[in-house]
Amino acid sequence: MKPGTELEFEADGGRLIISKARQKASLRSVVGILRDGRRTDDVMRELRGDADIPGQ
Repeated sequence: MKPGTELEFEADGGRLIISKARQKASLRSVVGILRDGRRTDDVMRELRGDADIPGQ
């Protein structure tokens, strides 16, 4: 551990257990960040281009 590491504390039978905090899912940190009214499909198409779907 280094300075700034988030910790979790748990009491267990008179003992204090300290462990590194579980990291939040990286996706959760950006969910809802795009607030300009565009649909997800439109944003993904802009970023990746149109999908190549075999047979279409």
